[in-house]
Amino acid sequence: MPRHGISGFAMAAAMLGGAAPALAQTTADSASKTTAGNEDIIVTAQRRDESLSRTPVAVDVVGMQELAEQNVRSEADLQFAAPGLSVRAGATSNEVNFSLRGQSVDQFTGTRPGVLPYFNEVQISSNSGGGSGATSFYDLQSVQVLKGPQGTLFGRNATGGAVLFTSAKPTNEFGGYLSARYGNYDTVQLEGALNLPIVDDRLLARVAGFYSDQTGFQHNLYDGSRPGSIERYGVRGSLTWRGEGGFENDLVVDYYKADGTSTQSVLYALDPTQPTAAAVTLFYSPGLDLVFGPGAWDGYLSRHTNPTIPAGGLADFLAIQKARGPFTIATNDANFYRAENLIVTNSTSVDLNDTTKLKNIIGYAHLKTDVRGDTDGSPFGVAGDGEIDEVGRPGGHTRTTILSEELQLLGTLAADRLTYALGFYLSSEKSNVFRQATFLDVFGDLGLSPLSVNSDVAYNNSYAFYGQGTYQLGGGFGVTAGLRYTSETVRGRTLPIDNSYATPAQIASGVADNDQRKTIRNLSWTFGLQNQISDDVLLYAVTRRSYRNGGFNGSSPPIVGDATVNGNSYGTETVTDVEAGAKFQGLLATMPARFNIALYNMWIKNGQRNAFADINGPASLAVNVPRTKVYGFELDGDLRLTDWLRIGGNLNYTHARFTNGLTPAFGGTILLGTVPDTPEWSGTVYGEISAPVSSRLTASLRGDLYSQTGTFYIASGNLNPTAHLPGYSIANFRIGIEDEAAGWSLSANLKNAFNKVYYVGGMPLAALLQFNSALPGAPRTYSLEARYRF
Repeated sequence: MPRHGISGFAMAAAMLGGAAPALAQTTADSASKTTAGNEDIIVTAQRRDESLSRTPVAVDVVGMQELAEQNVRSEADLQFAAPGLSVRAGATSNEVNFSLRGQSVDQFTGTRPGVLPYFNEVQISSNSGGGSGATSFYDLQSVQVLKGPQGTLFGRNATGGAVLFTSAKPTNEFGGYLSARYGNYDTVQLEGALNLPIVDDRLLARVAGFYSDQTGFQHNLYDGSRPGSIERYGVRGSLTWRGEGGFENDLVVDYYKADGTSTQSVLYALDPTQPTAAAVTLFYSPGLDLVFGPGAWDGYLSRHTNPTIPAGGLADFLAIQKARGPFTIATNDANFYRAENLIVTNSTSVDLNDTTKLKNIIGYAHLKTDVRGDTDGSPFGVAGDGEIDEVGRPGGHTRTTILSEELQLLGTLAADRLTYALGFYLSSEKSNVFRQATFLDVFGDLGLSPLSVNSDVAYNNSYAFYGQGTYQLGGGFGVTAGLRYTSETVRGRTLPIDNSYATPAQIASGVADNDQRKTIRNLSWTFGLQNQISDDVLLYAVTRRSYRNGGFNGSSPPIVGDATVNGNSYGTETVTDVEAGAKFQGLLATMPARFNIALYNMWIKNGQRNAFADINGPASLAVNVPRTKVYGFELDGDLRLTDWLRIGGNLNYTHARFTNGLTPAFGGTILLGTVPDTPEWSGTVYGEISAPVSSRLTASLRGDLYSQTGTFYIASGNLNPTAHLPGYSIANFRIGIEDEAAGWSLSANLKNAFNKVYYVGGMPLAALLQFNSALPGAPRTYSLEARYRF
């Protein structure tokens, strides 16, 4: 254990008088959250049902009721409901990643996300950057957000946290629900579920589905299209079989499909001071004639006869775009998005005796994504996603298959003083990635090729053994320790159509290899203390270590070696943290209340980030930043002032910086200076009124205000200072009326009530092509919803 881990943990333990760890990913099988009185929130973070207020883990739970009340319909909505979670988009609205405590995944690096999504205990994201498969936000029992390094209890290592989606399980009662929602932008959303007890308390089934159709927020003057127009649907079948001896098998099959377009990044900033190819600068004015001869600029304009193209080039267009705002655009590249996911989870458990349970979890995920957009967000052909190929696939597509198997032994010993979990985890992944891009397509008029093609296959095979236990010392004190051994083999194979495919001579000399692999072995651990000092108050402290293993850059030439020799290999990231926290659930005077606080410090060695280079065309590459430090606090709570009024909120502070940003890259070093996707401050305040208006009807009103400070969306913001997105505040409201006895409700939802313009991601390419594009968040939307429960 490094000295900073020991000293930090000792300080936290001394300050709090004992503690316990934030453990690995929760199953969330029984997680729920209510808004009435002082009911428990039940989680299974330590492989047993227990109250969240008594669970020594930094976790936030958004239950079925909250998902409906806050109108959470997608990953982008989660950051308004889950304290401290940021959701970062890429060039389009359908490329999203989670960020927690400064840990995320940079665009197009091919690294594994620092915050992993799970569906029913099965990991559903890989190194490929393809879809997570988690977009089916319907009939969910809960969403849990675990914070900090995960890796000793079960599942896969994660350095920043995990987001756990759990579908509603079949019950032993006939019933279900139907809902219909209509809103502006021609939004239509239908959802429903049917619960069927086939054999009483033995064989239970549930079928759920949804359909959504929406016109895009943007109007593209270039071709009259509405980017962001998309149709989605999904169906999910669940079957539970219960037998003798505590036997239970849960099978869930989830299918999801989306087809349409994405909200498009727009031209956001220009930086002609960046050291880049002179040809790019030519787009700032009609000066092509000076380099390529008479008529070059005229030839480009005649080939792209469109009134949205200003004669003054990008500089003039940027001023026009700023004046229009991000929802009236003019982009020349076709916009396309299609995703299709199939996820199958199977969980079997059996009681070996009164204190021991054996559990097995099998997972299968097949994720397909096709995406195309305009990288520069302008009517000029500076950077795009290439042409649609002969089978209808656009400039980028990903095919990912994940198989996993997990066997657990769960139980208690020593008169229930020791609770333990032992397990074996095995996974196999394969991702086919194709990226096609065009740069400076004016070159086509000059007989030059602007096309860049990256095509590779990434493989990942991993197995792990883990064990973790909590021993109750008495008097409210407990100690937890866990250890995990992981062996992971990664392989990167460059395909022949890739621009960087190595020649036989390069391979024979040992300089390059189109098929590279390596095996990494490491130990993750956690150690902590806890002290339940009263029925209402829990104190805890923990120190942990986790890893994000290295791999190969698919977008760079397959040169053998790491970044110090301009090779395509990147190394393993190591995260060590210390966390101290306190939880309260009880009464303040006569008012039910909950409060949680967590303070943390993280030390990151060889953090996986991106750097830009021109390698057969602009590329984003994974590199290892030598040292990073992240510290902060997370505070959340709620207070029921009266039977009809509840208030609450959260406040999150994150101080993230590279303490040594001098990073090996491209055979030399570059200085990276900004931790991306990490607002320093974020928080939410809300109020909720619920009161009877008659003997049967209850009316409710809720308002939420979310706010965050600005953030860079690139690790080299010191070199690209215009890649900074300003802070923003968003207000959401909901009003409803319900007849609980009859099972129906009506509600009206208003999101981004004051129509604030804000940005959630984009493409920061000024270091290569002198421009940054940015993706706007959703404008003001409203909807009416009717819901019937039977």
